[in-house]
Amino acid sequence: MGTTLIGAVLSADRLITFNVGDSRCYLFSAGQLIQLSYDDVPVGQSNQLAAHRSHALSQALGGSSLPIAVEPHISIDPPLGSGETLLLCSDGLTDMVTSEVIGSTLRTLRTLFDLCVRWPLSRSGPAPETTCP
Repeated sequence: MGTTLIGAVLSADRLITFNVGDSRCYLFSAGQLIQLSYDDVPVGQSNQLAAHRSHALSQALGGSSLPIAVEPHISIDPPLGSGETLLLCSDGLTDMVTSEVIGSTLRTLRTLFDLCVRWPLSRSGPAPETTCP
């Protein structure tokens, strides 16, 4: 079994994001949630509802005894603007809630404490694992 990777490099003049697998990078800007990353899933399975995702990956890090070339998806964008938020997450979040719920939550909750502590505790069922600065 392999693993996925998502990362970002923020500087004054640009935002670089990269991923392998189905871990995601979202930009929350002007009340809209925009997926910046690419899901490495078999054709026809991308962006399905969380409950119906198969967890099959077309690309991951490791998980094979043979050396397999990995081609990360790399994007270079303008730097974050005032009021914009970058969300990096694994399928531990996106399997539990849809992108619509994530966007709605980011529009409602205003602080990292609300997002990382209050919101998971307020949901029924197991809380998604969260890591906040």
